[in-house]
Amino acid sequence: MNYKLYNIPSELLFNIHNNKAKLAFFLFEKYVNGAIIQWDRINTLNSILNKLAKTVNTTKLMVRREFWQKHEMMFLDVHYYFICGDKVDKLFQLFCSYEEDPLLRPLKRQYLRKLKIFKEARDMIEHIDKNVKNNCTDLGNIINDTYTFGGKKFDISKKGLNSLIDLYNAVIELLKSRNNTRISSQS
Repeated sequence: MNYKLYNIPSELLFNIHNNKAKLAFFLFEKYVNGAIIQWDRINTLNSILNKLAKTVNTTKLMVRREFWQKHEMMFLDVHYYFICGDKVDKLFQLFCSYEEDPLLRPLKRQYLRKLKIFKEARDMIEHIDKNVKNNCTDLGNIINDTYTFGGKKFDISKKGLNSLIDLYNAVIELLKSRNNTRISSQS
């Protein structure tokens, strides 16, 4: 795995003032970690698929079966990656609503557009039945770091994953600054 999974330092929990905000943060963290796991799986599968694609035109039935099985796994892993990204957005918004810290507002504005793509991609995949009814033939392909679906392109590169990680780290830094403020005010 290229990325570490996150776990909030316990001393920072005291800097989250509302119990519902704590719960929202725990879930926010869980889905950031889920996106990391899925991103790693997608990249591993993509590497395997690229190797198999070179031999898929052979007459070996086993190779073709393995290729299409991995392709199905990739579709489901990409779908869950977008679900995780969308949940990160929703849980961050929920955390902000309970925490009511004015320093969270700039973060919300900064990440709003970056996280919107996860919802859009998730919605397209989850409403695949509508795409089939509308004669959509692009029901999920990966070209380099781009996932295409229904003629739309979605970034699945490190940049997209890093937007989730950067948001998490920004919230952690905010919580750390509260700790510093608390220590300073006690002096």
